[in-house]
Amino acid sequence: MGRPRIRRSGTRGVVQVYAIPAHDVLVICERQPAGASVLRALESSLSGYASCTTVWGRAEFDRMIRDLDQFKAIILGADLGWSHGLSILAELSRQTTHPPIIMITDSNGVDLVAEGFRLGIRDFLRTSQIDRVAAIIETCSNQPNAEEDSSPVKDEESVDIDRYSAISSVLPDYVYSMYMTTDGDIVTERRSRGVESVSGYTADEIEDLGWLSVVHPEDRELVNGKHDQLRQGESPVIEYRVIHRSGDIRWLRDFSGPIWDEHEQRYTRFVGSAQDITERRVADILRAGQSRILELIATGASFSEVFEALLSLLGEAGLQTNWAVHRCIENSQYLEMLGARGLAQLVHLNNEVIDVADQGTVQAAVVANQQLIMIPDVSAEENWSAQLLGVRDAGARAMVALPISTRSHRVQGTVSIYRSEVGEVPAVEIERMMIVARFLGMVIERDETERALLRTKEHYRRLAEETPAIIFIAENDPGLSLSYVSPQAFKLIGRGRLSQVPGMSMLEIVHPDDRLAFSATFDAHRRGDAPVQVEFRLDSRVEERWLQCSAAYMEDSDDQPCWQGILLDVTARRCAERLLRHTQVEFRSLFDNNPNLVFSLDTRGRFQRVNPASSHLTGYEEDDLLGRPFTSILVAGEIERVWHRFRNSLSGESQRFETEVFTRPGERARLSITMIPYSVDDVVIGISVVAEDITERVRMQEQLHQQAFHDSLTGLPNRALFNERLEQSLYMMDRAGYSIAVLFVDLDNFKVINDSLGHETGDEFLRIVADLLDHIAKPMDLVARFGGDEFTVLLVYPEDDASYPIRVAEEIGRVLSIPTLLHGHELNLGVSIGIAIHTSSEVDSADAMRQADIALYQAKRAGPGTLYRVFEAAMHDQIVQRLETERDLRRAIRRNEFVAHYQPIIDLKTGMVVKVEALVRWNHPERGLLTPGQFLSVAEETGQVTEIDALLLEMASTEIARWNKFYRSRDPLILAVNLSVRDFRHPDLADRIEATLTASHCDPEWVKFEITESTMMQDVDTALHVLQRLRSLGIGFSIDDFGTGYSSLSYLQRLPLDTLKIDRSFIDGLGGDQDDELMVRTIISLASALSLEVIAEGIETHLQLDRARDLGCDRAQGFLIARPAPFKEIEPLLLNPFGWFDSGRKSS
Repeated sequence: MGRPRIRRSGTRGVVQVYAIPAHDVLVICERQPAGASVLRALESSLSGYASCTTVWGRAEFDRMIRDLDQFKAIILGADLGWSHGLSILAELSRQTTHPPIIMITDSNGVDLVAEGFRLGIRDFLRTSQIDRVAAIIETCSNQPNAEEDSSPVKDEESVDIDRYSAISSVLPDYVYSMYMTTDGDIVTERRSRGVESVSGYTADEIEDLGWLSVVHPEDRELVNGKHDQLRQGESPVIEYRVIHRSGDIRWLRDFSGPIWDEHEQRYTRFVGSAQDITERRVADILRAGQSRILELIATGASFSEVFEALLSLLGEAGLQTNWAVHRCIENSQYLEMLGARGLAQLVHLNNEVIDVADQGTVQAAVVANQQLIMIPDVSAEENWSAQLLGVRDAGARAMVALPISTRSHRVQGTVSIYRSEVGEVPAVEIERMMIVARFLGMVIERDETERALLRTKEHYRRLAEETPAIIFIAENDPGLSLSYVSPQAFKLIGRGRLSQVPGMSMLEIVHPDDRLAFSATFDAHRRGDAPVQVEFRLDSRVEERWLQCSAAYMEDSDDQPCWQGILLDVTARRCAERLLRHTQVEFRSLFDNNPNLVFSLDTRGRFQRVNPASSHLTGYEEDDLLGRPFTSILVAGEIERVWHRFRNSLSGESQRFETEVFTRPGERARLSITMIPYSVDDVVIGISVVAEDITERVRMQEQLHQQAFHDSLTGLPNRALFNERLEQSLYMMDRAGYSIAVLFVDLDNFKVINDSLGHETGDEFLRIVADLLDHIAKPMDLVARFGGDEFTVLLVYPEDDASYPIRVAEEIGRVLSIPTLLHGHELNLGVSIGIAIHTSSEVDSADAMRQADIALYQAKRAGPGTLYRVFEAAMHDQIVQRLETERDLRRAIRRNEFVAHYQPIIDLKTGMVVKVEALVRWNHPERGLLTPGQFLSVAEETGQVTEIDALLLEMASTEIARWNKFYRSRDPLILAVNLSVRDFRHPDLADRIEATLTASHCDPEWVKFEITESTMMQDVDTALHVLQRLRSLGIGFSIDDFGTGYSSLSYLQRLPLDTLKIDRSFIDGLGGDQDDELMVRTIISLASALSLEVIAEGIETHLQLDRARDLGCDRAQGFLIARPAPFKEIEPLLLNPFGWFDSGRKSS
């Protein structure tokens, strides 16, 4: 590159200017209309000032260049059509002398201006400035040429200023001038107003910031390197990036050149300009990037790879700041963010998914409306206020969002641009992002296509792999060579057998017996007129397996005929069909041979089909029944009920019930019916019926019911039926408004009839009693035999007839008191009745029976002459107390809570104590010391009295033995002990007594057992045997409470008795009641006649004692002598013969 045409003189600050004579203006331009238009404008502007000589082509220029001195100025077009303006300028500059050259151009290119100045251009002129051309020519004509330096009129700095001003006024770009300091640093001294357009900062702001501060960090080294080139005299042209005040990236093309200083013989000053080439650079980058993107798409790169390439492209193009990309997902219902830069990262900090239907965001509105939305001022926008508030908080002040569309014009996402300043986003920037959006649309569309293709491939792969059918392709040759089988074939047929695919014949998998038919089927369809449908067995040695082949004759991708089809395993269906045939045979066999009635009915209830048993059991022939309503054979009372059941079965519900029919002979038969509906497509089309003849079974059930709920002896209801009826009556009584009563009837001494007259007579007597009771009861009442000689009566009566239970009880007592003559014997037994009355259902049947039983117990305890007792709550308390006493007695026996008390018996002749009667006492842990009257009756009823008597005998015999052994010199003290009825019922009574006396070392002769008349009369023979056995041991016996029972003199003579004890009821009247004295005298006389000793029991006064002695009693016992007490307390009486007398006087 040559040196610039600007030269400096030897004297600093002075520039020589020479005048150039001119007679005309040479215009060098093109012939095109544009050139003609410029020429006309020049001629108009120069009219009156100068004439124009025009050069339209190369030949004319070559002629004119030889004689340039005739022109005052040369006006040169930048683009001539036949040559370039700079080329012509270079030729002109090589001339020794030439007039001032002015170039007309509308280009903003700084390279054109810089090169023009280097080649000697005096000024530039735009077409819009042609009206100024005369003034410019005049100015240029007055400036000296470079060679004319004789008369300095300006210093060199003024020339630089003028030149700088000229460049600045012509170009809109950034123009600057620099100088070199003495240290060799290059410093910028002036900047044009264009600096603001390329950087956004004013010249003064750049002066403070420094130009490198706005240069992109990656390009700063390049810019610094330009200064080294300038120092070497080079004119560098570089392209680099600056960061605009708005945050955008701008591309600049920078041209600079040195100015030679002749005086210093070096370059000391520099000029340059920077042109904004962002649009061209971005376009170039986008064009190149588009090729890369398209290549990636063509080579099948993944979506992420292509998207990353797009991001890289945006970075290269300087578009990477303040944008965000969203993509539609889920059928365009939502938007998800793919990426963001700059302010957009703050706006979409949460990377939230946008709901398109919500329309609460600008992006959703863009997708919905499919058009660009620009918001110059987010603070002033009323829509999308919630989102825009976040936009403003992130630092953005304006935004634009545009759709990403595919080639099919379907919106697949959005691109959003954010700016930090209020105002519309420049159209050029939007246009660039639209280019990017188109790329994104292509990428997303391709990605969607690939995804759909992958889904389709996956669908067909899974279909081929997971469908139970085998997909195959076979060649159209006789062997049907397989070219493809799906993976299911390996599972079903075996991988080993299919190892020769492709090429293996399909016939190899067909059972040998089926191959001929299989081939024939394919041969018959080779013309492709219909698909093949054939079933065959698989050639397998393991198990029989059936396959169904469905194939179509078609052409493959090479237009070659082939078979394509599927193989389906139908073994289960074949087995099911075989099973169905077997089932049909079995069903027919069961239908025909079933012993029950089996028939089917249509939806109108008419016989459709009947089995042979139906004819046999009903007497009707099959032809008589078919088409006939089944209700025609029903008993009249059953028709409505059974028809209702039939209608229910038509609704799909199975029915089970019993009914009665008439057979053809006119007999009734009981049938158990099962109706089962059968359907087709969920519509009931008929009813299957199975009817079992249960006539005999029902008869047997009725008989068993009679046996289960009735007494076999009397025919009365038994306990189970009575309890059931009682439970029902109690349940219904509140609603029915009646009362009930339960009568528990017990025959007194019925055992005597059985024992004396035999069980047959007893049974017959029970039947008579049952008939009598049944006649007494009303129809609403119920009489039952409860068991043995016990009967129960359930009375149901109106609430206002409260005396009805009493009247019935009295009638029962009256009727049963009438003697009954049976087999020559007149039977007359008493009866006891317990009555429980209930006016509400507050009790259950068990409580009602328990209350009646308690009342019966009280009636029997009351003794003969008491017909009935009505249950009262107090009776229940007594029973509870009795049960508690029984429970406590069991515990007392285990814990030995019983103690012995003794009551002395004196000899009336000597006054000495000769005997003691042992009486039991219960030392109850809670109730204290209890006398026999408080517990002995319960012990007798429960049988516990035998254990108590044994304990008493053991304690008393031990005490007597101790006493007699200690006082050997005295006459032995005799022990009197009571024996109960229960004791006599034990067959080993004598052995037990003997063992107890032996263990206690008590001499049997020291013991005398007291027995009552009633005990003796229970079983005289047994009593006599026991007494004789004990008598043989030396034990004596006494009749206790003599005179109160029923005695027989013959029995008294037979029994081994020693003593009679006169009951206290007779002793009470001695000295005052003549009858009692007569009875005592009689008993004493009887005892004397039988040689029996007499004891007066219950002596409580001296008068009674004296009268007993006077009447001849031998012994006396009573409270006058001593009360029962522990043995230690009576020992003083035993030692003092008359100690009892003083004690008796005190007690009386």
